[in-house]
Amino acid sequence: MRAINAESTIDALNKIFVVWGYPLTIQSDNGPPFQSDLFVKTWQNRGIAIQKSIPMSPQSNGAIERQNQGIKKALAASKLDNCNWRIALERYVHNHNKVRPLSRLGVTPFELLVGWKYRGTFPCLWEANSDNNLDREEIREKDAFSKQESKRYTDSRRGAKESNLTVGDTVVLVQQKRLKSDPTFGTEKYTILARDGAKLVVRSDRGVVYSRNVEDAKRATRDTPDETTPGPTDKPMLDLPDPDEPLTGHTSNDTFKERRSRL
Repeated sequence: MRAINAESTIDALNKIFVVWGYPLTIQSDNGPPFQSDLFVKTWQNRGIAIQKSIPMSPQSNGAIERQNQGIKKALAASKLDNCNWRIALERYVHNHNKVRPLSRLGVTPFELLVGWKYRGTFPCLWEANSDNNLDREEIREKDAFSKQESKRYTDSRRGAKESNLTVGDTVVLVQQKRLKSDPTFGTEKYTILARDGAKLVVRSDRGVVYSRNVEDAKRATRDTPDETTPGPTDKPMLDLPDPDEPLTGHTSNDTFKERRSRL
């Protein structure tokens, strides 16, 4: 792609869909090409749902973010090997999609898509085995179980807890830190308008609507008076002594002089 805009993105996706057909859903982040009305209406008119990740929450689009790590490593390795980055990227995509099976499923993405193993361009190496049919229902169950186990392990490592935020609650959001001493949460308060799983739709006091991850919000505390600020007290004021009267328990200088004269 020579340009990153809605038109170029639509053309690039069309080249893929011409070969494999239209998908049911397009999952994307909140980049400028995917935010345009042209991009959204083009695919919605063709019966494709547009699903976007939660802003400022890369883990809500975890499958893509994880795949980007492999692509970045392949491009970095091409520089060390003095190899053309286009060739390195093609090799990585070929090995990932057609050669290397997924660790948790034992099949390649190509096999999941078309239903048979990639045979390459040498017919003499093809294996004619008609009994090797792909059981998609078994693979779907294995994939769901593997993801659930991975989620349990990650939640236990992070100490994750179920959030009890509901519609109508007043919350504060995580703010971007400019200094290390900045607080994690801001002071501006928001009202929850809707919740869909981990996604929150909140509105500020100014009327601006945002979408955030539930882990980036916490219930706002009520404003309480500062305990260190002095205020009225119900205790009676103590009677201060008259400055002209001598203090009890203390001996004046005249008393010391009288005692010395007696001695």
